[in-house]
Amino acid sequence: MSSPVECGTMAQVVSSPSTRVMETYVMKCSSEKRALDTYHLILAPSFGCNLRCKHCYLPDHDAAGLAVEDVLRLMEEWSEIVVAERGPMGGIFHLKGGEPLMLSYMDDVLERLAELKTLRFMMTTNGILGDWDVIERLDRLNVVLDGGVQIIVSIDGSNDAINAKLRGTGNFEKAVAFVRGVREAGVTVFLNNVIHRGNLDDIEAFVALALELDAAQVNFLSFVPKGQGEEMCFGRPNPLEVFERIDAIWKRGDERIRSLLAGSLSDILHNESCGICTSRECVGGYRGLLYIVPDGTAYSCPNLNHAGLEAGNIHERALAAIHDAMLRKVYAKVRTPEDDMRDRYSCKGEKQLPNSSEFLKGDFVAIQKFLSQSGNDQGSSYCFNRNW
Repeated sequence: MSSPVECGTMAQVVSSPSTRVMETYVMKCSSEKRALDTYHLILAPSFGCNLRCKHCYLPDHDAAGLAVEDVLRLMEEWSEIVVAERGPMGGIFHLKGGEPLMLSYMDDVLERLAELKTLRFMMTTNGILGDWDVIERLDRLNVVLDGGVQIIVSIDGSNDAINAKLRGTGNFEKAVAFVRGVREAGVTVFLNNVIHRGNLDDIEAFVALALELDAAQVNFLSFVPKGQGEEMCFGRPNPLEVFERIDAIWKRGDERIRSLLAGSLSDILHNESCGICTSRECVGGYRGLLYIVPDGTAYSCPNLNHAGLEAGNIHERALAAIHDAMLRKVYAKVRTPEDDMRDRYSCKGEKQLPNSSEFLKGDFVAIQKFLSQSGNDQGSSYCFNRNW
């Protein structure tokens, strides 16, 4: 368990000369309510992508997917749900893929969000296709949404050589240039970094890069060997070693670094040590969390998209009906027994992997044994795959 550190309220807004609104983000909620504090719909309208990353969890890179009419209708239905249950700007419309910047109707999406003015916008991108025209459009939307735009850029190393181990040579500088442009425009940027054996020694250097790029948050993501990345299962590092390395940075870091690592296990354990909460389980299957794939099937999240865990299909049912079915159709199958605290720091998606191998199970046992403790404080649930 992390050694005690001084308790206090961490700032959620980080001051920066080029920042309008720069917030960190933690996917969390009360375990008793089983509904996210901030609702979050993740949409992959197409799996088409300009890169062929070795660790990709997607089943294919088929460019076919949802039509613009489907996406705009989905946004409007999601807006109605969010406004009714969380109020204006109480929910996120998160566009990913594949690569969302390949979508022919990206302008339509941004324009509709600006018209609605009810949803925050997230986009996960590799940044390679991000030119000044894209940055200007994001900047305009960010102004309309009063800083409610957060762009997540996937970079897996602090230099081109390390990033290229997964993403190919020559893509690092393009992604970094996009990050700089987005930040100069005053739009909040997060960085996603998938940790594997090939970049394990690069974690500290990547944190330094994130600071230099003025990123609001770094999500060190657990490598889950699935989809096209299943063949790379040998590259999965020991999760306990990953935790210890990030935890060492968090413990000796100042407020800026700890804010950068918001949502990490170190951050969560700090809140527990201060009596703020006790972690109960990951948020998989909770109300307010949806992941929709190109054929219209809705799951709870990208790591819980296995057969039998569907909540419905947007071509067959209204989004409100799908959302209402989430607890009954998904959470009931993946819930953690209330008296079982052993895997409360585990991602349900990893545990549900059909070919979840003894290798994965061994990882779970190691890290759970190290982190687990009982507690009687207010229970909270987090996404434990979003940021180690």
